[in-house]
Amino acid sequence: MDKMHNRIDLDRTSLLAGSIKSSLSVIEGNKSLSGFQEQVYPVVLPVVSTKGGEGKSTKAGNIAGYTADAGLKTLLIDGDYNQPTASSIFKLLYEAPCGLYELLMQTADLSNPESIISRTIIPNLDVIISNDPDDRLSNDMLHARRLPSYAD
Repeated sequence: MDKMHNRIDLDRTSLLAGSIKSSLSVIEGNKSLSGFQEQVYPVVLPVVSTKGGEGKSTKAGNIAGYTADAGLKTLLIDGDYNQPTASSIFKLLYEAPCGLYELLMQTADLSNPESIISRTIIPNLDVIISNDPDDRLSNDMLHARRLPSYAD
């Protein structure tokens, strides 16, 4: 069965990877990524907006591809459970049996990272896919035991 995030063929993925450097030339203009490689702690770069259709997934995919191409170990987390576009940008070598839903609901086996982290065809680039096709996450989080402590 062809899953949505496996529909992108190698040519499109190669095209995206090839355009990453030109898309982010502003970042590369004054700074080298070699300084980032010396860091031993992870860098988190959220790409967020409340409005849809602004290109968040495309930008996040470009940044993820660019950093992976620069030799940095990169994990792209698709946090959009309504329109999981970032999950479909890169062709997968391995699709994890779980994804963001299981991670947030704490039902994934975190002692085995391969249970939630999918590998792409691009070296150094992995993905946690957004996998909530039945729209369970909103309801489950609303009724989660932790919610009252967050509301205080």
